[in-house]
Order: sequence, then C-alpha cells, then structure tokens
Amino acid sequence: MKQRCYNPKEPNYKYYGIRGIIICDEWLNEKNGLRNFINWSEQNGYIPDKGLSIDRENTNGNYEPDNCRWVTQDIQLLNRRNSKKDGSHEESRIEQYNGLYLTNLYFNGYLYPVGTFKTKEEAAREKNILRSRLVNILLREEDGYNIG
Repeated sequence: MKQRCYNPKEPNYKYYGIRGIIICDEWLNEKNGLRNFINWSEQNGYIPDKGLSIDRENTNGNYEPDNCRWVTQDIQLLNRRNSKKDGSHEESRIEQYNGLYLTNLYFNGYLYPVGTFKTKEEAAREKNILRSRLVNILLREEDGYNIG
C-alpha cells in the first residue's frame, strides 16, 4: 500500500501515487500508525491466511477507514476501474452520443444499464456508485445474509 502510493519506482505507482491516492495520517504516522492499521484490520474482517487483500470501495478514494475493507481476490477484481464481464480487463468506456454520455456496467457476468448523463464525470461517478452497491450485495450474500 505504501509503495504503490509513495514510491515512484514501484510499477503500480502510476495507478495510485500519480493519481493522488494517499494513506490517511491515522494509518501512516510514525508513532502509532501501524498499530492503528492493525486495530482497524482486526475490527474490520481481516483473517490471516484467508487470502484477503485491502480494497478501496471508491477506487478514486484514499486508503482510510471509511473507504477500505478486507475482501477476497474475486471481489477485488470486480471493484476495479476497468472490470469487464469476461474477467479480462480493459479501460471502462463511457460513450458520447448527441451531447450526452451513455454508460453501462459489466458486473459478475451481467450488463447493467447505468444511464445517460450530461457530463463524463457524472457518468463515471454513477457507474462507480452502482459497482460499489453490487459489490456490497455480493459480499453480504457471501457472508450468508439473505438479500430477499
């Protein structure tokens, strides 16, 4: 996490540090940042040896308690800026038509129409909101909660 955000020599720095993604002071400070992060992890679903990784719900947001969670790799892949229904990845597309921006979301093998928007930024935001909601539903189903 630190390397991706702060080390320009790290290969994934371009996806994090260059985009301005940072780690909150609560987790980063020298005095007790690591202890704070460990405490947060233990209270928020981290289980050793379960293959979990830290995931930012808002892919444009920072590493901070309100935006992070522990998830399995399959959930992590669904919450990417560029997920595609067949599991491969390409940059998400928002198409412009007659001055409006149209967007859909491929998620877990299904195509969801997101809508038509006046700006590209609004289309991207709404697409990310839908993706986060669908990921949360999938997480609750995996935990055995009945969504019905």
